[in-house]
Amino acid sequence: AVVFFAIAFGVALSKVFDRQGGHDTSFIIPFLKELDSVFLTIINWIIMCTPFAVLSLIASAIGKQEDLADSFANVGYLVVATITAMALQIAVVHCLIFGLVTRSNPWHYLKYMIPAQTMAFACSSSAATIPMTLKCVQST
Repeated sequence: AVVFFAIAFGVALSKVFDRQGGHDTSFIIPFLKELDSVFLTIINWIIMCTPFAVLSLIASAIGKQEDLADSFANVGYLVVATITAMALQIAVVHCLIFGLVTRSNPWHYLKYMIPAQTMAFACSSSAATIPMTLKCVQST
């Protein structure tokens, strides 16, 4: 419903701007830009609170376990598999393929990509990483 409303609102706004001869005199575009800044600030606040929420969920799940040794052994396997997959992703895709395709130094690319990748790893939400990714792209 939200996406449908956004599309309908955008189309209607475009038609109104076309009838009025442009959007130079409209107050809606500056208002929407300010609203975008407000929403990005709220999203950043939520992102900053996410680690504490995840910690409380993990603590609750650990507290309900009966055999912690077996549970942590399984978590250890998961951590090793995840780190191995991430290392292969960085080595093969981000370094090898990037270097071959662009004929440039992949370390320069990785230097600017680290904040966005760290945010993506920390919150596991592609929508939440958009502001950080935009900052990284603009700084290159």
